Amino acid sequence: MVKIAVLSDVHGNATALEAVLADAQKQHVNEYWTVGDMTVRGPESERCLTLLDRVHPTTYVLGNHEENYQKVMAANPNTFTKPKQIMATVLTAFDRRQLSSTHFERLLNLPMTVIKHVGPLTIRLQHVLPTVASGHALAPTVSQANFDQAAEGDVDIVIYAHTHQPIMRYATTGQLILNAGTVGLPTAINPHLRQPRANYLLLTIDETGPSSMLITAP
Repeated sequence: MVKIAVLSDVHGNATALEAVLADAQKQHVNEYWTVGDMTVRGPESERCLTLLDRVHPTTYVLGNHEENYQKVMAANPNTFTKPKQIMATVLTAFDRRQLSSTHFERLLNLPMTVIKHVGPLTIRLQHVLPTVASGHALAPTVSQANFDQAAEGDVDIVIYAHTHQPIMRYATTGQLILNAGTVGLPTAINPHLRQPRANYLLLTIDETGPSSMLITAP
């Protein structure tokens, strides 16, 4: 049996991440997976990555904000003019001032997807779709066809992120689709659901498959 803590959308919130990691340790977690957007927006991206280094995650995938690091590196004033592009430039510059060169290089070279084999299960981690790390394709209220697209391929479980809202649902062909919510930036539209808690997914898998799937908060 293995217990996995799935962390997504930390967004530079080291206080929240520290609480999550402490809780995961109490839950006797064996392995840590991250699903993108560990940095940007919050004030302590470097401390977040230092905290993660201590627990040695076996998975990192590209989030849209890490992807923005790549885009900003290639940007020029003639092509990067939209408000979100300008915001990305400012936020990236802030992170560059604090991130170590080792951490920044890691974030520049993250894979779009990672496949994990645990017990009888094949699990794919991706920030949004297998080929896209941004956009609203997997917002909680979109059509089933979008979630079927997210689960394409020979996998049993897909874990994605980006929406900051926990999800458990199925593709038409039966694959389980999970979203761990957000560690560091609650953004639910409903104010009663937008709680200042650091969510993560605690996934327990034994030799027969998933025995427990719990969205939890310290």
